[in-house]
Amino acid sequence: MPRDMVAREKMLLFFKSAGLLALLAVLLYLSARTILGLSGLGLFLIGGLIYLMVRLSGDAYFIPANARPLSRWEAPEVYRLLDLLSERAGIPQVPQLYLVPSPLMNALTTGPAERPVIVVTDTLLSSLPPRELAGVLAHEIAHIRNGDLTLFRMVEIVRQFTEMVSQAGWVLLVFFFFPFLLFARQVQPLSFFLFMVASPILSLLLALALQRTREFQADLTAAELTGDPQGLAMALYRITSPRYDILGALFPFGRSLRRLEREHSLFLSHPPTEERIRRLLSLRA
Repeated sequence: MPRDMVAREKMLLFFKSAGLLALLAVLLYLSARTILGLSGLGLFLIGGLIYLMVRLSGDAYFIPANARPLSRWEAPEVYRLLDLLSERAGIPQVPQLYLVPSPLMNALTTGPAERPVIVVTDTLLSSLPPRELAGVLAHEIAHIRNGDLTLFRMVEIVRQFTEMVSQAGWVLLVFFFFPFLLFARQVQPLSFFLFMVASPILSLLLALALQRTREFQADLTAAELTGDPQGLAMALYRITSPRYDILGALFPFGRSLRRLEREHSLFLSHPPTEERIRRLLSLRA
């Protein structure tokens, strides 16, 4: 893919991400205004902003319970890759590695942006050759470079707020049904019910769509960091290959579940692997 096409693809992904984030915020605003009214909306926005600042400044983040820190002397080659990729990405803090015992090959990035953590499974480290492992680590570092750690936390908070507004609507309806009918002149019943039922589902779909968009962006950034998009494409193929399909090996309906996920991609947090591989291979030129 020519360099100008890569730049155009990055710009399209950026605007798509910004549009989805704006839709999430608008959905939350309309839901709160419709369900809580203008006075309730003001109180909700003040409390929500305070909660948002506290959450984004906090250090709480998810690490699997059975994960343990992986030191440099245990995996010097892996940390050498991390050092090189972090330098290329312009990240001041090299991510800390955590190791999880698992038969699956997987990796995730978590933690605050200033102290990022990459969690990998032992099967991933033992199964992938260095070229493919570099692609996977570059993808995780790309999330850090692109600001996705903060973005994902913000999106999850907005989604939780939307669910809270919907739940508040159900409480109002159950406990204050007759006062609602008599005195809620500013509330249109049809809009009230529509937002109360549909807003949590729509917020979840928008959050998942945003996450899939950021995965495409991370793939593109990883290809720039390594200069080897085919390495990441090969790793993705190996991770999702039937030979490593633990779910399909243990349960007879495992492959049916994978097929169902492909057919209902709106509910996936990651894009279909076939599409990710196709886009990466188009970068080889």
